[in-house]
Amino acid sequence: MSDKKSNSHLSLSTVEIPEARYRADMDLHDRFQTFSGELLKIALGGLAVIGFFIALYVDRENSPSMVGCIETYLFWASLLFAAAGAFCMIHRFLASNGMFHHILVIKLLIVDPHPDDSNIIAEETTRNLKFKLSEMALKISAILIIGAGFLLALTFKEILSSIK
Repeated sequence: MSDKKSNSHLSLSTVEIPEARYRADMDLHDRFQTFSGELLKIALGGLAVIGFFIALYVDRENSPSMVGCIETYLFWASLLFAAAGAFCMIHRFLASNGMFHHILVIKLLIVDPHPDDSNIIAEETTRNLKFKLSEMALKISAILIIGAGFLLALTFKEILSSIK
């Protein structure tokens, strides 16, 4: 059984897919990958801002002289930005993997257009799961960035109030 499955995957590499059959899916996939990339840039930029706040607020002569709440805000913001970056990368992996299964389903349907085939159903189930998980990862990443941005705003407020 596994030999038959591996042979079918080898033969599927030669199956030509008409561009009209997958172009819209690839365009949508590229847009989501671009959006995920932008969220990743924001998360990494947020980590750089945290580094700037730390460099700005450290007592140069001795040790860090941060007020307790500023230190806590920066810690949690850095944790949220790092987690957001990780979820962006998870999204990119799962979405690309889901697109692989999507193309595989298209090829299987070209070779054997009977959608009740167990291979096709299994690939569709895998594809749908990967796409659903990638969607959740992207949403989690956006929420984490919003939370981290809120913490950075609180940090900035505390720094400004300590200047008075």
